[in-house]
Formats: sequence, structure tokens, C-alpha cells
Amino acid sequence: MKALALTMAVVAVPLLLARSNMLIATNLVASLITAIGAAGLLVTAGNTPFECFSVAGHYNDRTSGLEGFDFWEFFMISLSYIFLLIDLTVWGVRRVIAFRVGSSSA
Repeated sequence: MKALALTMAVVAVPLLLARSNMLIATNLVASLITAIGAAGLLVTAGNTPFECFSVAGHYNDRTSGLEGFDFWEFFMISLSYIFLLIDLTVWGVRRVIAFRVGSSSA
């Protein structure tokens, strides 16, 4: 339960700090793609074929795609934070330009 709460907090930060609709739309599309991929894992991870075996008490699964999904999730979270950094930088530059234009015309 704590892991789910931590994951939700990490994923929610870029959405809460977003300053543009484009970043929100990008995160929505990425979330939908991730949700579709997670739904596909229900089939592959739920029906383990004979290639999955246990060695010395450790379960080796090379067919379900769970490891690839972990990489995908890490990649999407990292990409979301990079887009957030770009979005906040553009927003800050626009604010500085607007402040300078406003103060020079007064």
C-alpha cells in the first residue's frame, strides 16, 4: 500500500505543477498508453507458460513482460519530469519577459 501511495505521489507532481495544457495532454496520453500496457500484462502475467521456472527459490520470468513494464514506467516518469522542467522554464522566461516589458513601459 505504501508503494502505491509513493508511486501516486511521484506521478502526481508533474500534473500538479504543470503550467500548460500541452504538458497535461502529454501526461494524459502517456498515462493512457501505460494503462493499456498494464491491461495487457494481466493476460501475459496471469497465464505463465512453462518457460517460467524457479531456480534456487527465485522465480525467473522471461515471458510476461513485467521487467519491460518496470523499465517503461521508469522511462515515462523520467520523461514526465523532464517535460515539467521544460514547461516551468518556458513559463518562467515568459514571466520575466512580461515583467520587463511591463516595468519598462511604466
